Amino acid sequence: MMTRFGRIALCLLSFKGGSQSFTLRAHSAIRRAPVGRERVDGGGIGGGGVILNKSGYSARSRLSSSVIVDVESTSTDEPVEDLKARLLRASAGVNRGLSCREGDQEEILEIVEELERQNPNPTPNDGFSEGASILTGEWKLIFTSALDVLSLGLIPGVEVGQIFQNINEDGTEITNVVDLQPKAAPVLERFAGSTSARLEVLAAASLEGDKRLTLSFRRSQYSPQTLLGRDVSATLPPFKVSFPEIPGTNAGWIDTTFIDEEIRVARAFGGNLFVLARV
Repeated sequence: MMTRFGRIALCLLSFKGGSQSFTLRAHSAIRRAPVGRERVDGGGIGGGGVILNKSGYSARSRLSSSVIVDVESTSTDEPVEDLKARLLRASAGVNRGLSCREGDQEEILEIVEELERQNPNPTPNDGFSEGASILTGEWKLIFTSALDVLSLGLIPGVEVGQIFQNINEDGTEITNVVDLQPKAAPVLERFAGSTSARLEVLAAASLEGDKRLTLSFRRSQYSPQTLLGRDVSATLPPFKVSFPEIPGTNAGWIDTTFIDEEIRVARAFGGNLFVLARV
């Protein structure tokens, strides 16, 4: 049987539901209860009660009817800098999503969602008209769930290097850059020097609202960079493919859901998630 351990004249209970909160003041008797959901009958005007689900206590309040409420223990937001440090640590072990193990993606998504809730710059498109948007610049990919990017890791004999995204000053052009090298690169570099190439995909962009960039992909370009230790970027011509400009095709969008001077989180069409660090 549960034991009574004290009375208080006024009990202040804080409840959270979704994005709203409310406060209930009631004369209460506090008693020890098992953690969990429980109904309390009686103990007030008309009976009824409220259960604190997480704290291990139940509050019998003067309510006109029996109420069951799940209450999360009150806690302050985790500082953004701590969240970013956790995100960088979690991302470092998954090779930008190419080497995710069970549970890795869930951990990253949990941190991302908390960062999004504390986004200090919810309208990043605002500065593009003056050439001063916080989005402008070069960003390095540290995690993604996008299959079109992750599938690069399935190309036989190819090792995916760094992946970048460059956004120009007025937000009208975005270039995705992927560095590639042979899977045997460590051996080749030791005996004959590096061999590498670069894949670039250029998209025209237009502003839509406070945080969305609408994309129209224009062309891709594959450029050899080094061959057995020799710089060939100026001697071997790039291989270019232009995409036809047909309305409704080659289009997509990307929303910036968190951004500061160091980290950027973006969500794109198809439910794809991107986490990037400023270069």
